[in-house]
Amino acid sequence: PTRKGDDFFMEQSVDKENPYIGEQLVLSIRFYQGVSLWNSAPMQFPKYNGFMVEDLSPVPRYYVNINGRKYLVTEFKKAIFPILSDQLSIDSPQITIRPDDFGANMDPFSFFNQNTRDLFKRGQPKVITANPIALRVRSLPGSGKPADFTGAVGKFKINVEADKDSVGVDEPITLKFTLTGTGNIKSIATIKLPELSDFRVYESGSTESMSN
Repeated sequence: PTRKGDDFFMEQSVDKENPYIGEQLVLSIRFYQGVSLWNSAPMQFPKYNGFMVEDLSPVPRYYVNINGRKYLVTEFKKAIFPILSDQLSIDSPQITIRPDDFGANMDPFSFFNQNTRDLFKRGQPKVITANPIALRVRSLPGSGKPADFTGAVGKFKINVEADKDSVGVDEPITLKFTLTGTGNIKSIATIKLPELSDFRVYESGSTESMSN
């Protein structure tokens, strides 16, 4: 297995390890490389069984110093939402690095630790994996839920704007509803308007976006 101090290693972590079902977790995956790669190796993500998953905004690559050695870090972030109350596991992603990922003009063996050198001298690829993560997902409390609760877990707020505050008969007015917050916005039911007996209502659809 790869570990800190190797030429390449990977780790993953979550911001909560004992979440409620439907609660948002932020999964961070970091790939460390102490040797330059001429050909980038793609990340192979596992199947996230038991979770809904959304990619978050890309993180710019950055450098860190570990035990006196400089590493370039490629980081991925995902919002994951457990959909089962159970013992769940987040499996490991992996990256496969091959000898030709270093380019013809580069001799990587002078930089490598002994185990990595031996693999590449034999022309074998090196598979980089991260630690799997075990979670205990809790069920939602059975009491105290609002009558119209639909399963959304998080902190949300809604803002309503009108494009004008004075209109004539048969003139349109546009209402814009903006729902923001932390959590699985897809689990929130469609916004319901109150009875508007003096208006004809036409829906124009909605858009969604997620960010870190």
